[in-house]
Amino acid sequence: MIGSGRNGWPVRVLLPVLLLWTGAGMASAGGSAETFDEALVSIYAGRVEVISGSELLERMDADLIGENVYLLDIRSVEEWNVSRLAGAEYVGYEEFSLEAVAHIPREAEIILYCAVGWRSGRVAAPMREAGFRNVRDLYGGILLWSDEGRPLVDDRGRTYRVHGSMRRWGRWIQNPDVEVVY
Repeated sequence: MIGSGRNGWPVRVLLPVLLLWTGAGMASAGGSAETFDEALVSIYAGRVEVISGSELLERMDADLIGENVYLLDIRSVEEWNVSRLAGAEYVGYEEFSLEAVAHIPREAEIILYCAVGWRSGRVAAPMREAGFRNVRDLYGGILLWSDEGRPLVDDRGRTYRVHGSMRRWGRWIQNPDVEVVY
């Protein structure tokens, strides 16, 4: 067993929680990067295969979402309510379960996204372990998608608002047409 913390909690459980709680874990996940690209490199670091925004847009334009391609939103409900990608299915991060994706064929192409890729990258592993063979993460998440001027929707239709997730991520949005909210 890896060492234990107080009350018998394994260090492998406590350390990541402590790093996230203090923000130290996010520094290595892009919090102190000089550019958005540097932040993204630190997030992905070979963990999951990615798909570019332009590749995803091609699939959307070809009406493949929901047929052969499943687009899953791995963010909070608050983020989802501000905006999302058209055709996405909400599965969340905190409440994610394999039961929520049981309707998806194991051989389907699955594209995950969150704000930047940190949460969606973590959902990819259990999905692959459950037998989903073609799981990819939207490179740069909804923030890069929106910064590059790609379409966002909300319950009323097209929107130009995006939830920044946290200020350390929302700061990378440079598109003057996009309103970043928290």
